[in-house]
Parts: sequence; C-alpha cells; structure tokens
Amino acid sequence: GSREECQYGYGHVHSERRVINIDAIPKEFSEIIDTLTGARNPPESPNQIIALRYTPPYHLPAHVDAHVFDGTVHTLCLGSGVVLTFHDGEDRYDIEHPRRALVTMKGCSRYSCTHCILSGDTDVIGGEVVKRKTRYALTFRRVLDAHLPPSPMHDE
Repeated sequence: GSREECQYGYGHVHSERRVINIDAIPKEFSEIIDTLTGARNPPESPNQIIALRYTPPYHLPAHVDAHVFDGTVHTLCLGSGVVLTFHDGEDRYDIEHPRRALVTMKGCSRYSCTHCILSGDTDVIGGEVVKRKTRYALTFRRVLDAHLPPSPMHDE
C-alpha cells in the first residue's frame, strides 16, 4: 500500500502474534534511545524500532499496540505531520502530531484506546485543511522479556 516498514531489534509478526530476532538496532539511533530510556519509568531501553514511510494518500488502521510490548510506546514524526485519532470506546480525540514531535503513549492511550490515522490526503490542523506530504515515523517500543525469542544460534 502507501506504507513501507522496516523493523530493527526485534520484528513483530502481526499475523502470527509473535516476536522474532532480526537486524540489530543501528548505532545511529543510540542517542535517541538513551534519551528515551531516561524518560521511561523504570528506565529501560526500547529494544525495537519500526521505521515507517507513508506516501499520500495514507492511513493507519485503528489498533492497540500488541501486549508483547511494555506500557510505553514512543513515536517520533519526521517529514509531514499528521492527525492521530484515538477512540476510547465512546469518545474520539484528534491529536496533532507535528513534524519533529514525539508522542508517548502509556496508560489509557496505550491500553484502553485504539489509535489510527484516518484515510485520506488531508488533515485539519489549527482549523485549516492541510495537504499531507510524505511522512516518516520512528516508533520505539520494548518487547517484554516473557515474549523474547531464543537467542539465534550461529554456526562456527
């Protein structure tokens, strides 16, 4: 579709609801991870990154991030900003996610609300209709120890 994805650290296979070992997290992300680690309680490093590229028109289906991840999910928006829509079962909340901003989901927004990007090529931001451009997003999560796959075996 209009979304390209690359995962680092661990891969989450959505269709199988399991976690696999994949490419190590590139060292270029270490400064961001160090900053996020200090902002988490308890201070644990994210061990999975999803790099996403969305080209208009695009959408992200409504979902709650899988429970194989801990209670904090960070998403850094690069490129075009977008409106994230949260639903708690009764109410809808539209949250602007501007370019170069970090959104952290925990508590209700992590476990009780679905979040999505509504389908289309425009958003209403500050009362104005804004045409979507290419959006890049980096999502940082931590796979819970209970869901970590066995370490890969290497032939020597």
